[in-house]
Amino acid sequence: MWKRHTQNSDECSPSFIGHLHRIQRRKFGGECHLVLLCSSSGVPVLMSRWSRAPLPNRSQATYVIRNTSRYPYSREAIIIGAQMSNSAVIHRTFSVLEAVSASGSASAKTVADRLEIPLPTVYRLLHELEDSSYLVYLKDEKSFELGPKCFELGLSFQQRLIAPQPIRQITDELHRSLGTAAYFAIYRGSDILLTYSSDCEKHPRLRPLRFGFNEAAHATAFGKILLSAMPETQRTEYLDARGMPVLTPHTIVRRDLLDTHLDEVATRGIAWEHDEFLPRQTCAAVPVHNGTGMQVGAIAISTPSTKATGRAKAFDTALREHAGLCSRYLRGGSR
Repeated sequence: MWKRHTQNSDECSPSFIGHLHRIQRRKFGGECHLVLLCSSSGVPVLMSRWSRAPLPNRSQATYVIRNTSRYPYSREAIIIGAQMSNSAVIHRTFSVLEAVSASGSASAKTVADRLEIPLPTVYRLLHELEDSSYLVYLKDEKSFELGPKCFELGLSFQQRLIAPQPIRQITDELHRSLGTAAYFAIYRGSDILLTYSSDCEKHPRLRPLRFGFNEAAHATAFGKILLSAMPETQRTEYLDARGMPVLTPHTIVRRDLLDTHLDEVATRGIAWEHDEFLPRQTCAAVPVHNGTGMQVGAIAISTPSTKATGRAKAFDTALREHAGLCSRYLRGGSR
């Protein structure tokens, strides 16, 4: 027997739903089925029914779209078996935000289809994000885009992590002196993060290597430098968490081969990458140290492989020279 609750918004809130679920469970010892309906006038209506036969145990809520033709109030419904945990709600909210970001602009249906989340749930999350200024709704396009709060967060992230001005100047000098794109990367917690790149129209950076890039350390020269300095347990944790995806036919994806390669990198003090990250591209990097001698970053270059032929020694010399300038600045705050 379904019980209809009033259309009062408080009775359709998550807290009320949770309260109802707890009361019913204590009273009957079964499973509470809650249906959130949308009436023809757009007013939310909450229906509840109690089953003495419990459903399979669930740590999180499950959502099922059902045909609601037998309900006169609605065309669609969500069956809720239990309240979602806080972490699940947060994860789902960020998934919606990331889906909009990946598309640049997305309708609720596009997000629902991509994430395989019921449309009413997506609408609710999108509007909550809109109310908090993380998204904006474009009425004419009937789609959502990132809002001002996201740009504020991005700007704060960039301001905190972008390389200091002297480091940027040194990286710029490396770019100009070699006629290659140049990069500066650091450790941040357990991550490897690109914090600056220097390029031009004639010598462009590798397009995936944007500010904040933190992927494919096993296939980039600066990533190899920083991996080579990690203790074995830390390196294992890092690679287990991120994997070693195949990017080109030359990408090293076997852990034993990568470890052997990284031992050579640590011994020589320079990492090379030939066609491992992108086809027909060559990269090289050397470490940067702070005042205590600890390796804290890497300075790197990239160029088409056809332009790297016969220039290994010049690349090595220039990289070590500019890495030394970076290390000097980090030791004493001046070049």
